[in-house]
Amino acid sequence: MITKDANNISRIIYNPKLSAIIICVLCLLGMLTARYIEIWFRFSDYRWIYQYGSLFSKGLVLLMIGWSLLHPVIVISEKGKQWKKENGLDE
Repeated sequence: MITKDANNISRIIYNPKLSAIIICVLCLLGMLTARYIEIWFRFSDYRWIYQYGSLFSKGLVLLMIGWSLLHPVIVISEKGKQWKKENGLDE
């Protein structure tokens, strides 16, 4: 009973499909933010927006790259035993 509840909570906390979509969307958002901030604010009186926006977008893209490298490890650790049982590899 406790294991079943733990699995439900784990699925709610880390949903692999939703996480993959969020990784792609946030990475693209970071790239687009950098591009448009550079176009609009690089040579204006609001250069501070360019500086902080550039830093934010670089941080967001690097964070998403790190999350995308960690994502398969999390999915395999959660689903690995289940996949082995389904394929008959667990002995």
